[in-house]
Amino acid sequence: MGTWGYQLEQDDFVHDVMWEFDQHLKQNQNLQQTTELLIETYKEILDDPDEGPLFWIALAGMQWKYGKVHSNVFAQVISDFDRNAGLERWKEIGETGYTRRKNVITNFVEKISVDNPKPKKLPKIVVRKPVYKAGDCLSINLPNGMYGAALVLSADHSDIEYGQNLIALLNYMEKEEPNLSVFEKRDWLMLTHHNYENKPDIGWYTAPGHRSVKSKFYLLGNIPIVPDDPQQSNSLIIWNHLGNQIIYQRDWDQTH
Repeated sequence: MGTWGYQLEQDDFVHDVMWEFDQHLKQNQNLQQTTELLIETYKEILDDPDEGPLFWIALAGMQWKYGKVHSNVFAQVISDFDRNAGLERWKEIGETGYTRRKNVITNFVEKISVDNPKPKKLPKIVVRKPVYKAGDCLSINLPNGMYGAALVLSADHSDIEYGQNLIALLNYMEKEEPNLSVFEKRDWLMLTHHNYENKPDIGWYTAPGHRSVKSKFYLLGNIPIVPDDPQQSNSLIIWNHLGNQIIYQRDWDQTH
């Protein structure tokens, strides 16, 4: 189902529609225009017996969040509700599950039938630049009291709200802070512990979340990035984890 609970937002598709609604609304600051954009974007699934009703629920939920549900959207939600549209698949998990889901939708319809007494302000774009520049050399205060080292490989600001850095951890864990020669050697930390298959510890770190842990990192300087340096990763990592893999790897090496 792509669903992890009975609540309406506990569904991947509903979550995606709501997220996209907010992204458009940040750009145009217009509920009607955003609604029309979403209907056009998802027009091919509106007749789908499962996703169609979910789309109108998601759309109604977002409109209500910012004030009131437009009459045409409310009418579609009511029509689906009266026909039990989108509930067939819930019968597959039993009567109890079906009844719980039906009650959730009943409560939702009741809620959106009146204007939101405390509507949210329209969301605005928050510009968050990448924290570091390509070539920045970071000293890391590790949880065990030692120092680690990481090289910033690139800075990406293609998403204006979520600037990000591609960062590689180096094979360094010492009592003294690293110097620039450590970064110039480019001795990448290769992970072999547990299910890792001799892969470097490289990942993307987005700007949100850095402030709360910035005291862990110290910018030592900057070196040129060279063509052989890695420039891709499929991993998105939180800042608090930057550096921890060197500890895990050293512990593994000592016991295996």
